Amino acid sequence: MGASSKKVIVTGGGYRPQHSSRLAAAGLTPIWPSNNDEFGFHLRTASGYILGGEERLTADVIAQMPMLEVISFVGVGVGQFVDSKAAQARGIAVMNTPGLMTAAVVEHTLGLLVGIQRGLFQHNDSVKRDGPKPIETRLLADSTIGIVGL
Repeated sequence: MGASSKKVIVTGGGYRPQHSSRLAAAGLTPIWPSNNDEFGFHLRTASGYILGGEERLTADVIAQMPMLEVISFVGVGVGQFVDSKAAQARGIAVMNTPGLMTAAVVEHTLGLLVGIQRGLFQHNDSVKRDGPKPIETRLLADSTIGIVGL
């Protein structure tokens, strides 16, 4: 680690080797703590924190990070995972990844529409209760779909 390199704690899942490479190319030293002791060891010297899972960054943890400059939450709903008020009070930038889940939400919505139209959910419940039996379904091609609120 070079003298000018800033440490960034990275927690959560879904990261690939190129994420570490990108951080290093930006002059940062990524720290991937494997347990609470290792996480605690780096709290006082980390300049950044990237959260990417179900972990929470509370005011108490932020208070233990005197060098913290930036928090990045990988996902949506940053306010559920980061005490943004505590960070703002210290002048710490809080960022998230807007648009990250857009494609997944669209795909999920389309899947639900197909499932509802074809009676998949009702059929699934029926099969679990009574065993397999034929069901009547409608094709999407026989339907008109509108988007409300776009």
